[in-house]
Amino acid sequence: ATMTEIRNPWTNLTHIGVVARNLDEAVKRYEEMGAGPFKRFRLPDDQFNVKWRQHFGKSADDHVQLVAWGQMGPIAVEIFENIKGDSLQKHFLETRGEGVWHYGYDVENMAETIEFMHRRGIGIVGEAEYADGTRMVYFDTLGLGGVYWQAHEISHGSDLKANLGAK
Repeated sequence: ATMTEIRNPWTNLTHIGVVARNLDEAVKRYEEMGAGPFKRFRLPDDQFNVKWRQHFGKSADDHVQLVAWGQMGPIAVEIFENIKGDSLQKHFLETRGEGVWHYGYDVENMAETIEFMHRRGIGIVGEAEYADGTRMVYFDTLGLGGVYWQAHEISHGSDLKANLGAK
């Protein structure tokens, strides 16, 4: 990319990611507050076929999380319980406790998003690519208020959103 300014990629907040010690209890609490209904899945599984994942620069292909996804007003909440792996979720839970650990945005152009953040001194702390071509990147934004910023570049023809029942 040339040094021309890149349009702000952080305009389409779709969800917040929450980490919990017990997914069932967390889902129950959120449902009591009117969120949901929640769709549950494991990462990875057949529905979300991950080509590769890395956290902290190391392969995260063997990591396992239980996840619940449900609407909470205009955005969704994505609740994680870490099952296996030295993951972003595990580190967040151990160092900061339960709570919001990422803001999830859809972006039009991942390369531009990465460049936008790079120019501001913010690197990548985790990323993944799905079999359908969807890319996902976590940026090292903990210094901006204790939450990772996650960018999704949904490939055209992806069924990721349909699988989540997202709008």
